[in-house]
Amino acid sequence: MSSTVSDSMRKIIQQIRMVYDAREPMAPPPLLYTDPLAAPPSAPVLDVLQPPAKRPLSPLPTPPPQTGKDSYALIGDAELAEYVEPLYARAWGMRNRAGLLRLNGRPCVTLYKDFKFPTDVMQFEFLNMLGKKIVAFRHHPELAVTWMKVTFITTSHEAVSHESDTARRRLRGVTARDVQLAYSAEKIYAGLLKRASLSYNQRLLPKSQRPQTIKEIISERGA
Repeated sequence: MSSTVSDSMRKIIQQIRMVYDAREPMAPPPLLYTDPLAAPPSAPVLDVLQPPAKRPLSPLPTPPPQTGKDSYALIGDAELAEYVEPLYARAWGMRNRAGLLRLNGRPCVTLYKDFKFPTDVMQFEFLNMLGKKIVAFRHHPELAVTWMKVTFITTSHEAVSHESDTARRRLRGVTARDVQLAYSAEKIYAGLLKRASLSYNQRLLPKSQRPQTIKEIISERGA
């Protein structure tokens, strides 16, 4: 009886070996790179990170001061043109979030961007570096972390109207502090892309989200 069982098991093992030997060879495992942020030379990069040949980015201007009474004043059209419009070329936008973060019935203007990443390693390094800046600034944006993307939204909850307004009303909206924080986030992001040998190009936001004046934003129907 035991001999019969042994013969049967031997035949089964032989059949398994025959099937195993006849299988197609498996592809070798992917190479592991010593620097997880460095893309291999032959690997394609994300479309959003490939630059168009005819749209080189000019350097960002020196950001507005982050301290002092004017840093809490809402930006006007002059500041928007000087400091915010250069961010538009880097896929930033401004919008009126009516119905959210309202104060005294007034809508809230925000500055925002979707940062996109080729790896989750780079994504969380960005968050770690950005977190240190946020703590140092004592000014906290709204962050939403999803797959290979970080949505950054900043606004000042205790801003004041421009110094030309003698009442100096307390409002909510984009101030020099928000612009400064946006510049810091952009600098961190650009540095990580450069270190990974990735080129910079995210599609521009729709024109409606790249306003030229504050009035355009306020008159916009908020999302």
